[in-house]
Amino acid sequence: MLTQEELVQKTAEEIEKMVREERAKGRAGETRSTKANQRDLLLRDIVSWLDMTPFYEFYESMKREVIGQEGLRLVCANIYHYLDCVSSQKIFNGNMIIAAPSGSGKTATYRALREYFIREIPNMPVVMIDTASITPAGYRGSNIDDAMEQFFKMGTKYPIGLAFLDEFDKRLQPPKRNGANDLNGEVQNGLLSMLEGSPVYNKCGHAILTDDIMFFGLGSFDVFRKEREEKANIRSVGFGAATTGDVSHFENITRKDMIEFGGSYELIGRFPFVVNYGKLSYEAIDKIIEKNLWEICNSYNVPIVITDEYMEVLHDSANSSFGCRLLNSMLQNAAMVAYQDYLLEGGDIDGSASTGFFISGEYEAETINFVEYMKEHKDDDVLVTKPYGYDEMLETDNCA
Repeated sequence: MLTQEELVQKTAEEIEKMVREERAKGRAGETRSTKANQRDLLLRDIVSWLDMTPFYEFYESMKREVIGQEGLRLVCANIYHYLDCVSSQKIFNGNMIIAAPSGSGKTATYRALREYFIREIPNMPVVMIDTASITPAGYRGSNIDDAMEQFFKMGTKYPIGLAFLDEFDKRLQPPKRNGANDLNGEVQNGLLSMLEGSPVYNKCGHAILTDDIMFFGLGSFDVFRKEREEKANIRSVGFGAATTGDVSHFENITRKDMIEFGGSYELIGRFPFVVNYGKLSYEAIDKIIEKNLWEICNSYNVPIVITDEYMEVLHDSANSSFGCRLLNSMLQNAAMVAYQDYLLEGGDIDGSASTGFFISGEYEAETINFVEYMKEHKDDDVLVTKPYGYDEMLETDNCA
């Protein structure tokens, strides 16, 4: 015989199931009531994409953009499952938190997905929502319905798409002063209501339900990581200390950590998956440097040479508190220094396609005759990156 608590739980589950079934009927009815609304077209595009695109192909496309993070595989698998569920009107419950230290790839994941689906399923929204700017009702700032504006544009009560809640970790922090208003707590309640499928209304009174939207909570949790490291260091120096204080900044963030940080059980519980991005390997950093260099040398349309010593500096910077975004900044700065020389020399040091950039530091770069340099320094420890079609361009230039 069921206890009263078990009976209440069973009743709640049955009610939730009934609500989901009724909403599924509503979605089907909405589809039948219009000839070809945006949701219909989007569902057709999703079905077509699933038929034409095996998972490994989707994953490989993402892996070329988000380098060296094993957790990406689970992110992609979950999205693939989401699209399969939504296309066949099955219940989906797979919201996900991506906990990633600054510069390790969480924003790159959003950008890669947005650019990929712009090409493959252009009608599907992939939206970044700045949760740091969301305020409770009555306070200046945006609110939940403002954040969901892109989904209202679909013209359906049951929009489909991917919503990335940026700075999600910042909304888990409790107030810093005792007695201060817990604005983050109020925002958490608003987010929870949205994630649970409660109607979201815009200023015109139109409502949408979020059952068919997949949500991602993005956060670096850098504040929590710093506090965790400081606590470990304090424990390691006390009398009879049992720890070494050696806590990695990249150590995984758990649900328990998020709740200790200030997240509510209910809100964190609405994200069945937690994926952690970690410290990048030496090989992964090499690939990221090469990818950035490829983009830069194609931007300037010149080959780029980087010394082995500066490569080591870049490697040391990649797993710093700034992360891999610092790599791109350091390479861009160096390329711009060399480009200044290029412009001061009249746009081309020798009137041919052999111009190149030589980089030995963030602000130590110059323009060189690339062809002559490679003849004289072919055995040097350097990384050489050429723009697309450079060899053909050089051959044409020599023939002329």
